[in-house]
Amino acid sequence: MRPILHAAHRANRWLDAKLGPTYRVLLAAGLILEMGHHTRDIIDSSGQTPHLERSLMVIVLCAALLISTFAGLYEVLARRAMRGR
Repeated sequence: MRPILHAAHRANRWLDAKLGPTYRVLLAAGLILEMGHHTRDIIDSSGQTPHLERSLMVIVLCAALLISTFAGLYEVLARRAMRGR
């Protein structure tokens, strides 16, 4: 597990360095689109329980990832503001 976490950390830092805040904004936009897609699935499923439960779980997971992404964006912008002082 440790090598996977290390590789993910390196990839995240590289993307942050190359794309800056745009990286976090793109992640957030993708998560919001996915949440919208699953919300539409819930509406279209007419309450079919297995589909409803799966879509709700995905929406909750996306919401948690969105919070994490926004927190990361906040940290990036705060670091930039501190460097600018």
